[in-house]
Amino acid sequence: MKKIRFRLSVVGISMAIMGTGAGGLAIAGGMQGGRTVPAKAPYSAVASLHAAQTLIQSVTHGTMQVVNVFPGPQSNITGILAKPRLSGVRVNGAGIQGRPVIAWMVDNQYLTPGVLLGASGQNFTFQAALKMGLIQKPMAPQKLAQDTLRSPGFTIGKSGPLMVAFMDPNCSFCHVFWDAVQPEVAAGKLLVKVVPAGFLRPSSLPKAVTILMQKSPAQAWGYDEVHFHVHTEEGGTVPVKHLDPQVSAEIRANTTLLARTGEVATPTVVACENGQKLPTILHGLPTGGLKALLGGAQSLQKNGTCGASS
Repeated sequence: MKKIRFRLSVVGISMAIMGTGAGGLAIAGGMQGGRTVPAKAPYSAVASLHAAQTLIQSVTHGTMQVVNVFPGPQSNITGILAKPRLSGVRVNGAGIQGRPVIAWMVDNQYLTPGVLLGASGQNFTFQAALKMGLIQKPMAPQKLAQDTLRSPGFTIGKSGPLMVAFMDPNCSFCHVFWDAVQPEVAAGKLLVKVVPAGFLRPSSLPKAVTILMQKSPAQAWGYDEVHFHVHTEEGGTVPVKHLDPQVSAEIRANTTLLARTGEVATPTVVACENGQKLPTILHGLPTGGLKALLGGAQSLQKNGTCGASS
C-alpha cells in the first residue's frame, strides 16, 4: 500500500512528504512535490562543510550545529549530519535530547530537511542513517506488533479489529487520522491502540507525558485533538509543571520503538489488511484513506499475527 503523508521531525522543522516527482531525485519537504536536480561541480568536503555551516546557522538561527557532511547521490547534493545546540536544556522538566539528524544541501545554497528519494524509490536519507548507525534496522513486523501491544498507551473503541497507531500530540496528520477513525470507533467497528510518542516539537514529549499521566489518557488525547491548532500544528494539551519521570521514560521508549519501524514518522500504523497473516507497517495515511484497512480487516493478535477479531 502506498504511503502518502506523515509528519517527520528533522533539523527542528516539521515537514510533509508529498511524493517522488517525475524523475531524477525528488526532494521532499519544504517543496511542492519533487524536482530533478542536475549535477554540477564535483563534491568538495571542505567547501561543502563551510557552506553547510553557513546555511545551517542561517536557516535554524543558530539552534543547530553541523557535525559532519558527506557526499549525496549527485555531485551538487551534500548530506549534512547536524544536531541541536539545546542538549541539556529542560522544558517543563523534560530534557531535550541532542540527537543528530540528517538534512540535504543543494548547490550549497538550499537546505531541505528529511527524506531524499530517488526516481526508483531509493530512500537516501534512510540509507545514510543506517550507514552512520543513527537508526537500527527495522524490526520484523510480528515482533514489532508484539512490542506495540505491550507498550504504554491506551485503546479507544469497544469492539472490532484492533490496530495500533504511533501518534505525536503535535502531529497534524495524526489529527487527520484521529478524526478519520472516530466514526468506525463509535460504531463499534474498530479498536485503535494509541502509542504516544514525542519528537516533533520540544513540547511534544511534555504533552505526551501529561496525557499519559491522566486518569483517562483517551479523554485527555481527545481534548488535545479537539483543541488542535491546525495553523501552528500544536495540540491543545498544556503540559503539567512536574512530569512523572517514569511516564517520561515510557514516552521515550515508545519513540525509540517507533524508530524500529524504519522511520520516525507519525502517524505510523500497525494493522492487518484483509487476508494477510502478518501485519502491515504504514508510515502515514494510506492512499484512499482507511477504507482499504477497514474493509474486512483482520485484528492484531497478542502473538503479533493477524486473525479474526474477538
